[in-house]
Amino acid sequence: MGVKLELRVHPGSNRNQVTVEGARAEVWTKARAENNKANLAILKLIAKHFNKPTTAVHLVSGATSRKKIVIID
Repeated sequence: MGVKLELRVHPGSNRNQVTVEGARAEVWTKARAENNKANLAILKLIAKHFNKPTTAVHLVSGATSRKKIVIID
């Protein structure tokens, strides 16, 4: 099992940014929260931040919420 990370997400922001404090992160993405675009962008940003492939980041809960939980393998 990988690392569990709690996210607070800001879709439709004017920047793409990730800040991490312990097991919590705040993610700003330019992608809008429609048709799963923001979720996909968030997974890519988290993967890039931790130097992992996108396939190593899994959304566990919060698909339609601003509070999400991801697992990083």
